[in-house]
Amino acid sequence: MATTMRTTHYLVTLPGQVGCHAPQRRVEVRPTGEAGPHGHPLFADATGELVVEITPENMALPTGGAVLLHAHPVTGR
Repeated sequence: MATTMRTTHYLVTLPGQVGCHAPQRRVEVRPTGEAGPHGHPLFADATGELVVEITPENMALPTGGAVLLHAHPVTGR
């Protein structure tokens, strides 16, 4: 029997520091149970400092910002 996998959280890729070759950072965000200003589900990191809306295209829209970030879905059973 096939098992359905659903997205439980996302890893959001943050850009490295401008002007250097620092690696990008990935931050785990989990659902808050709320919707953002564009109607997409809100996700937040453990500190609550990074809050993003995740679009159906797996783009992360930070609240209060205009930068688009890529979100990697993480599935679980």
